[in-house]
Formats: sequence, C-alpha cells, structure tokens
Amino acid sequence: MPNDSPSPRPEDWMIYPGVRQAVRICALAFCAGIVLTVLHHLLMPVLFHLPGSAAWSVPAALLAEIAAIISLSVLVTWGACALLASRGSYVTRTLSFLMVFPALYAALLLLSASPAAVRLMAADTVLETTFLLAAATAFFSLPYIKGYPAAWRKRFLVWAVLAACYALQGAVIVLAMSLWMNLAAKPTQFLPEILMALSCALELALCLFSVLLAWALFRRVPRIVSMPEKNDPRFPDEKN
Repeated sequence: MPNDSPSPRPEDWMIYPGVRQAVRICALAFCAGIVLTVLHHLLMPVLFHLPGSAAWSVPAALLAEIAAIISLSVLVTWGACALLASRGSYVTRTLSFLMVFPALYAALLLLSASPAAVRLMAADTVLETTFLLAAATAFFSLPYIKGYPAAWRKRFLVWAVLAACYALQGAVIVLAMSLWMNLAAKPTQFLPEILMALSCALELALCLFSVLLAWALFRRVPRIVSMPEKNDPRFPDEKN
C-alpha cells in the first residue's frame, strides 16, 4: 500500500521529543538565571557590606548570568526556526544565528582564568548584548506570530521592549549623568537615586515578564507535534 505519511523535512529535528525536553530545560534555566541575576543586582549594596560575601555571591552570580545567556540564546535560535511562520524572514534567521556568539563567549567565561569579578563584569556586558539581539529578533518576528493568542503577543511585545531598554540602560544612564554634570546649571542631587530606582524597576519588570514567557513556553512546548503551517504559526491544539 502507498505510504501517505509526509516525508521528513530537514528541520523536523527541532520538534523531536528530546529537543522539546531540551527547550523546557532551557526555559527553566533562563527563568532561574534571570531571577538570580536580578536578585544579585538588587542586593549588591547589601552584599558589598557583608564580610566574605564576595567569595560566594560573585561566582554564583556569574553562573546565573552564564545560564541566562546560554539558555536565552538557545531559546531564541530555536524559536526563530521552529515557531515562526515559514521560519520567519532572512532578518530573523540572521539575528537568531548571531545569538550563537554570546552563548559561545559565555561558555568561554567558564574556562577563563581571570578573577570572578572580572568575568562577572564581562558577563554583564554579554547579557545586555544577548537581550539586545533577542529584542531585535522579537521585533522583526512580530509579523510572523499573528496566529498566536493576542494576550501572548502583547506579553511578548512588552518583554521585547523591556529587553531592549535593559540592554541600552547603561548607555542611557551614562548619557544622563554626563548631561547632569556638564549642562545643568543647578543639577538636582536626587538624579542618581532616581536613575537607580528606574533601573531597579526596569530589571524587576524584565524579570517578571521573562518568568511569564519562560513558564508559558515550558507548558506549551510539549504540545508541539508538527511544524507550524505556512503563515499560520499557531500551536496545533489552538487551531480552529
């Protein structure tokens, strides 16, 4: 009898059960990594005054950031290939390919002989770069996710905006402080505190939406049994 089953495609490996479980693990790793990273940033003034805290807090923060970088890189690369209609566009494929480089650099930080504090500063920069690439990929992916629920798309868009703001906050803070020091006739003494409060609020918001998206992906990815149809990237169980 003729075999009516569709022939396998080269990209079908992205929906194998083992790959889906790996994506779930990456979602959990990203969730844990970003939560621990934000907690370390918020508690840094307290940890700075605790004797001996740097011996364990800096290596722990370094591992958390590396886990967040590598897992986010994997999720963006996989998502751009497996979840976008027609696998997205040339721009999304290129941006998702670039996500490999932050992940490789983060992995090399584990093998580096530099002090943990130096590696943590490098990991901070790599994490910001990773979020910037992820945000750019997300913005260019918006036309290709119309099949997903509206609430999911809005949450995804908010996360992309927060990720871009987080990646650029360092440059914005430096620019604001430079203007404050050089141009203001009578600068307010509360500007550094205001900028710090805004930075903390931004990190908390990014952490919240990252956890929500990671949890949604963790719950939904086992249901993906086939690649999305062209121009209809809904999950199979959500189609009408």
